[in-house]
Order: sequence, then structure tokens, then C-alpha cells
Amino acid sequence: MKIKTAVSLKRKRVSKRTIFLMKLSLTMYLVGCFQLMALTSFSQNKISLKLEDASLQSILNQIENQTDYSFVYNNDEVNVEQKFSINVLEKDIASTMDALFKNTDIKYKFRKNLVVLSNQKAQKKPIP
Repeated sequence: MKIKTAVSLKRKRVSKRTIFLMKLSLTMYLVGCFQLMALTSFSQNKISLKLEDASLQSILNQIENQTDYSFVYNNDEVNVEQKFSINVLEKDIASTMDALFKNTDIKYKFRKNLVVLSNQKAQKKPIP
């Protein structure tokens, strides 16, 4: 006696419209997630400062408090006691650095979450 089992596997047909709507929904969801991630990461690093004749050290401290960045510099090259005035509202770190060091010899470079400050004139001085 042989027992035969018949398994009926019916494929359910999915229409092209349903597949399109599923792909569209997934795409919209992913775009929304990426926009939310970008908005939260960039909004954390917006800088607002309005200072007159403040020392560079105090300005750098305030920028560090408002962002995830830290500053690195050589005390022989960068005088942190010199006075600066700055007025920025909801600017990113690069725009703030441009405004702060406009018409000065101080240059900056980004290295991950570090801002490296240097003085172009001090680097070009010949060593006696």
C-alpha cells in the first residue's frame, strides 16, 4: 500500500502595482530616515555667538561648548589672548571659523572632530 501525499503549492500572484507601491513605500521611509538623521546631526553643530573684544581663548571655549569639536594649536604660533569680535547666528563650524579668522594670519584645518589652528606668518619665519 502506497500513500501519496499531494501538496499543492499555489503561488499567489502579486500585481505589478502592488510591487511598485511596496518599493515606493520603502524608498519614502528610507529617505525620511536619512533626512531625520541629517537634521539631528547638523543641528547639533550650529553656532551662535555675539562677542566684542573677547579673547580668542574664550571664543574657542564657547565654540567647543556648542559643538563636538575641540581645538588644537601651538601656543608659540597662536596667541589665544588676542582680542576678536564675532557675530554669527546658527552657522556651521566652517562658516564660523571663516568669520572669526577673516583678515588674520590664523589658518585652520579639520581633522575628524579636531580643529587645528596655525599661524601662517609664524611658520614662514626663518629659524636663527
